[in-house]
Amino acid sequence: LFVCLFFVLVWLVGWLVFLFSCVCLPRKRLSCAHVRTLKMSEDVLCVRFSPDQKLLAVSLLDSSVKVFYADSLKFFLSLYGHKLPVVCMDISADSTLLLTGSADKNVKVWGLDFGDCHKSFFAHQDTITAVKFVATTHYFFSVGKDHLIKYWDADRFEQITTMEGHHGEVWGCAVSKRGDLMVTCSHDRTIRTWRRTDELLSLEEERERERDLAYEAEQEAEEARMSRALQTEEASLPGKKGTETLMAAERIMEAVQLAEQEAFKDPSAPPNPVLAAYGHTEASDYVLQVLNGVRSRYGINFKAVVLVLVQLRTCFCVCVCLCC
Repeated sequence: LFVCLFFVLVWLVGWLVFLFSCVCLPRKRLSCAHVRTLKMSEDVLCVRFSPDQKLLAVSLLDSSVKVFYADSLKFFLSLYGHKLPVVCMDISADSTLLLTGSADKNVKVWGLDFGDCHKSFFAHQDTITAVKFVATTHYFFSVGKDHLIKYWDADRFEQITTMEGHHGEVWGCAVSKRGDLMVTCSHDRTIRTWRRTDELLSLEEERERERDLAYEAEQEAEEARMSRALQTEEASLPGKKGTETLMAAERIMEAVQLAEQEAFKDPSAPPNPVLAAYGHTEASDYVLQVLNGVRSRYGINFKAVVLVLVQLRTCFCVCVCLCC
């Protein structure tokens, strides 16, 4: 009983000391003070500290990246290669690699020892908005305005997989410390969580799937383009002249001329040898046969067009003869 009372007394004394310290003693807070300023030649878009706190990477509006020593802010490296400004960066956990994502749709992997570009990826179809290393590895994620999330290997310089899900521009991503969880945020007003699974991934199958998707997208774009072209006035215009087009035009002209000759021929004259060879007694049947052999590229009804022209021209010639 005395032991129990002793522990209860100690517990009560501890709570009293805690309450007294919270209420009576002054609360101490950390404060910040401005100690140094580093002037840059261009607007600064993004900054990153290396995990070992030795280097500071700064991206500028002139598409370059400057690396400074964090303690003294002395210049260390200058990285050139992007055609448009770098909007996002990240540094690997071992402070040896620097990732840069740019508005030129490229992700570049830089070495922080000499500032050389290890690899440049054409990563997305639009501006890259965020890049993030997975903790303690050289794997990284990239997201962009093309609604896609891509997973990369910075050691083997290859894309591992592409993840779809967002319906708008993806603006940012965050990776958990263990690397098994990632969160992305998008213009579609959603936050999506992605978890690593134990399912094995084949890079060959991924490349095959990406090729199939690219082919399907290309086919859909081509069909849409042709559909728009057929709906415009340009679709009704003839295309480039080819051998087949010229030969078809010559056959149609010869058939029309033969029909005109037959229209004004004396009824007692012998039949035309061309019509006899094709087994026709009427010139209009021969014209229709010629038109049947012409392939229309834009769906024009050549039969109706030529027959109307022949009838109009015949009527005109008859009228001229009557007037004379």
